[in-house]
Amino acid sequence: MDEHAAGDEEAPPPPPPSMPSGSSHRPAESEDEAAAHMRNLLQWLRDEAFVAVVAEWSWDVCMEFPRDGSLLTSIEHTLRYTEAHQEYRQLFEARAEQYLQHFGLNMEYFLEMAVQYVSLGHDDDVFEGLVASESYSTFFIYMCAVRRRREWAERTMCSARDEIHWSELMRQAIRRDLGDVTVGDDSDIECLE
Repeated sequence: MDEHAAGDEEAPPPPPPSMPSGSSHRPAESEDEAAAHMRNLLQWLRDEAFVAVVAEWSWDVCMEFPRDGSLLTSIEHTLRYTEAHQEYRQLFEARAEQYLQHFGLNMEYFLEMAVQYVSLGHDDDVFEGLVASESYSTFFIYMCAVRRRREWAERTMCSARDEIHWSELMRQAIRRDLGDVTVGDDSDIECLE
């Protein structure tokens, strides 16, 4: 996991031209500012380099989970599943902290904007995308799906090629669902299952 830590990726992209910055200590000034930060944090979480970190981590850990996500309510969940969920959440939390640091926002100010955003009834897909990593049941089902896709990829793709690029194999196998970062996405890529 060390080589895939969220803090080890390239420098974050510069802020979009319309993005307010340096707002670390003043109250949220407008609905637009709160909405802009929520949408831009979601984009930050969907950055290709971060998506690759999440996908590679998921690929490495998925074999510890069962193949069938419908077992969610019928099996005893090991401590390792809970630990894996905590690791998964930490990937997203570290990435969100990078966003706050990059834009010079403190946590209290950002949480104030998030509350404002939610209370004004903005786009549910954005909010769902931002909090999706918190759901254990969603995580469990996702990890079961990644395991099935990994097994499929290893069975079908590895036997058909002389040379395998693991990152390409992993991305192709789980392209449709690279974790929580695609919640609310209108992707037209089909599932490989």
